[in-house]
Amino acid sequence: MESLAIERASSTIEKGLQVCESEMESLAIETRTCCSVVSGYEKELRGFEKEIEDVKMELKSLKNMVVCVVVFGLLYKLFM
Repeated sequence: MESLAIERASSTIEKGLQVCESEMESLAIETRTCCSVVSGYEKELRGFEKEIEDVKMELKSLKNMVVCVVVFGLLYKLFM
């Protein structure tokens, strides 16, 4: 009788262990998937940062152009 109870307990423990191992494998797969997604977002973010820097440079150039036009316009009005 006691050995039957021990066998049942052992079987229950083995099934529980298999469930835990299966869940750990699932979590490992999900972790790898999440890491891949995060890596993709990091690359995308770096691309956006570069685009922002490019836009800042373009804006600075446009600002310089506007300043030049205003200065030349003022000089034209003063001397013409």
